[in-house]
Amino acid sequence: MITILYKKLMMALGQFLTSKDGVAATEYAVIAVGVAGVIAIVFGSDGGALETTLSGLVSQIADLTSTP
Repeated sequence: MITILYKKLMMALGQFLTSKDGVAATEYAVIAVGVAGVIAIVFGSDGGALETTLSGLVSQIADLTSTP
């Protein structure tokens, strides 16, 4: 009985390790985490890259327009 269970377990484990079905889901999860990280950096609430860049541009434009 234990030998049969062991054989079935080994066959199931072998099929799981060679299966390619779950690979796409894992790849999509990794890509989603990367995209979320980029969004967090660009639109961060504490002086994110986009906010810093836009603030600098607005300041430069204000300086150029206020100088006679």
